[in-house]
Amino acid sequence: MLIDYLLMVVLFIVVLGILVFVHEFGHFIAARMSGMRVDTFAIGMGGRMFGWNKINGFTWGNLPKEFDLEGNTDYRISMFPIGGYVKIAGMIDESMDTEFANSEPQPWEFRSKNTFQKAFTISAGVIMNVVLAFVIFVSLAFFKGEDEFFTNRVGYVQKGSVAEEVGFEAGDEIVSVNDKRIVEWYDFIQALSLDHLGDMIDVKILRDGNQQTLKIDNLKIIDAISDKEPIGLKSDGRRVVLTSVGKDKPAGKIGLAQNDTIISINDELITSNLHLQEVISTNKDKEIIIEWKRGDKMMTSPIVPSSDGTIGIGITEAKIGKKIHKDYTFGESIIKGLEGTWDSVLLLYKTLKHIIIGNIAVEKAVGGPIMIAKQSFMMWQNGFDAFISFVAVLSVTLAVINILPIPALDGGHLVFIVLEGIIRREVPTKIKMVLQQVGLVLLLALMAIIIFIDVTR
Repeated sequence: MLIDYLLMVVLFIVVLGILVFVHEFGHFIAARMSGMRVDTFAIGMGGRMFGWNKINGFTWGNLPKEFDLEGNTDYRISMFPIGGYVKIAGMIDESMDTEFANSEPQPWEFRSKNTFQKAFTISAGVIMNVVLAFVIFVSLAFFKGEDEFFTNRVGYVQKGSVAEEVGFEAGDEIVSVNDKRIVEWYDFIQALSLDHLGDMIDVKILRDGNQQTLKIDNLKIIDAISDKEPIGLKSDGRRVVLTSVGKDKPAGKIGLAQNDTIISINDELITSNLHLQEVISTNKDKEIIIEWKRGDKMMTSPIVPSSDGTIGIGITEAKIGKKIHKDYTFGESIIKGLEGTWDSVLLLYKTLKHIIIGNIAVEKAVGGPIMIAKQSFMMWQNGFDAFISFVAVLSVTLAVINILPIPALDGGHLVFIVLEGIIRREVPTKIKMVLQQVGLVLLLALMAIIIFIDVTR
């Protein structure tokens, strides 16, 4: 357990470090390309732990107060591994440094550059985060391709779940979602949960040979996911495989072994871990008939679950059925990268919209450091592909949030730049400072609320 927590912390630092570095590098390289001096490139916030610059090399702790970098950059790691910043000469930012305001603008300062150079420098962090997501999606498509398991039949509906509430039954064949033909289970779940965020959904199904339409409020699905409850819907394209068997437990006594596949209990097809656990737990101290497969051999035996509703097995799920692996050319991978990036942007804006209009509760939709750490750990357990995809989605999230027109964010700076370009003069420093401070206070308050939600959740 301790190792898991340590890994969770390490993964959080790695994920945040990647996102912050890419974002701040965007500002840094754009500033340098535009002829601006960059005084500081920091990963982390707060006091300087250590760093390097051309004047005095590698040093620990803060630099002397009057230290002159002579136009060079101090690359540093700061105390708190949350966030980062690039301090550009002649720009009012979160450091609240305004000493330069009383002197004439210098050629290497932010304030001396034209509107395009300023806008490019401020937007470059967001651009780099989007580029990172795009590169990840392209790389996954090109180097890994995709595995598609073609099944559109419901194998299991959990009792009391939102899937049961909206009308699904085991054996339903999914025909379409909002008239889009469904042949692959992932496409169905995507359409049900994310593609139609906040909308009413028409799901056409075949049940006992008759076509029916289920009208589903997407927000019911989102509420279940936000509450960390399963939708309660599994395809028939999965089977339960044993990862371990206790020799002195009921499963071991009847001869079940690691890697056996559970087929049915009391002639009821088992298609998920949840389904198996539900059937076993509701038959405590009762004899049931379990059927399993070992290689090509089918085996059957009676078994009596113990009084605590278990039979002494470890389980996982495996996909079955028609599988097609699809490789993509570089051109096709570019298209997949664009689709993945755009879908991530669109989903985030839809989520923000429904938070604002009150359809989705804030406490269900937002997550802070603890949530990011937990999700990073969970994705890592699901494999590198899932983990790096999570990094891509977070990178898009960082980009979208940062471009919002809020003081202290990149979008807030961009508003000032565009306004100054229109009126052809600088907004007074005092106004910038006040709005910057207000924005910073609001962001700190929001961060405190998010962390509180994280802790209580």
